[in-house]
Formats: sequence, structure tokens, C-alpha cells
Amino acid sequence: MVSLKTNFQNKTIFFLFIAMKTNVKFRRGLPLGCLNHFGLIHSTKKLSMKKRAKFHADCHRLLDELLRESVPIQMDASVDLMAQKFMHDALPPMLTAEEQLTTIQEQGERWDSTLNRVSNVVELQPDTRVRLLRRHCLRVVEQDNNDEDDEDNIIAYYTTDNARNYHDRALSTLGVDKETLPALEMLFTTYPQFTSIDSLPMATIEDKITFASTLYEKGLIRTEYELEHSDDDEDEEEDESDSEEENGCE
Repeated sequence: MVSLKTNFQNKTIFFLFIAMKTNVKFRRGLPLGCLNHFGLIHSTKKLSMKKRAKFHADCHRLLDELLRESVPIQMDASVDLMAQKFMHDALPPMLTAEEQLTTIQEQGERWDSTLNRVSNVVELQPDTRVRLLRRHCLRVVEQDNNDEDDEDNIIAYYTTDNARNYHDRALSTLGVDKETLPALEMLFTTYPQFTSIDSLPMATIEDKITFASTLYEKGLIRTEYELEHSDDDEDEEEDESDSEEENGCE
């Protein structure tokens, strides 16, 4: 775990960095002649007291402005940055037996060499109830690209594709836009409860199914119950057809 001291240091550096980018006051240089008025040898020098007092007042004013304006605005961004680092450090989620049966881990399509076809086919339906696999397997963040109106500055990082070797690959990303963001927010706020796909706040049922399928294929959501395999119905139909052919031959 990150210590409170380290966390405070990292946040302070981040806040100062953002303040320097957005406020010219934080980019101004040190007072001229500061080497002649600051330091141990000058700490009791009477001729330096006026300049030292002014510099102290300027520092207090900048710190007050940093705490009053920059910190509240950038708090979320700094925590997202820290969470992004934690996610990159993490191993992929370890699934329980139940989770394997309700995720793409076991419900995903596979090639069956015996039957010479794709098997284990499942489909998400509007009434399928889903939830995030883990509360912190996905993190939606705003990137700093100097364009507040650009929808591309919102992105989601996720851990299900993480390598088992430390930082063996880059953290995986998922594009987020104004249509999918409310649906992601709903999945986060309702966790750990399950939510039906048709209740997601999106325009059409096709959009909801496509969005949920994308998350499902990346292992980011699980279903409440194990899904039925659509190829099971095909097997039953084939069995019935074979039976009818046998009866016809008799």
C-alpha cells in the first residue's frame, strides 16, 4: 500500500504541475538576487528582512490559491492517475468457479474439432442481468489533451488483459463516448447488484446489446446465471432430423 506521506507528496507534485500549466503565477521565477538574501548565512541579515518577508507572503498567497482552486478541481484527476498506476501493477482478476461459468472464460465460443464447428455459442439478451466483474477492474479517466470539447479525451483502462509478468504489456484501454459513459456510470453505481441490459441508459436496444457484448468479450462483466448455449438447440434439431430419417428408412 502507498503510505500517506508518499500519497501526499505525489498529489502535491501533481497539483503543482497542473497549476503551472494553467496559471502563469506558478511559472514565475525566483526573486532576483535571491541567493543574496536567502539561505542560512542570510537568515538573520537585517538588510534582507524586507525581501524575505515579501517572498514569504508571495509563497503563502500561491499556496492558498493552490489549495483553494487547483486542488478541488484536480483531486479526481490525481486519484484517477494513482488508480491507473495501481491497475497497471495488478495481476488479472482470479475468477472463482462460479465466475468462470458466468463470464467469457467458460461461456465463450470455441472451435470443436470433433463436430468440426464453433460450439459453446451464447448470446446476450435484453433481459440478461449483468454486473462488473470487479469494482476496480475498470477505470474511466479523462486524459489531458488540451481540448475540453474533444470526446476522445475520455478513456477507460481495464485489468482483465493484464500480463502475469510485471508490466509485461501496456494497460489495455477501451474507448468511451457520450453515449456509453452513462451506461458505465450505471454499472459502477449499481455494483455489486445485477442490472438488466435493457435498463442501461442508451438510445436503442441494439446499442445496449452491442455495448454489453463489448464489455462481455473483454471479460469486464459477468452474467447473473450461466447462459444457455445456442448450439445446444442445433444439436437437438440434428438429433430430431436423424431420428426422422431413421424412421423414414424403416
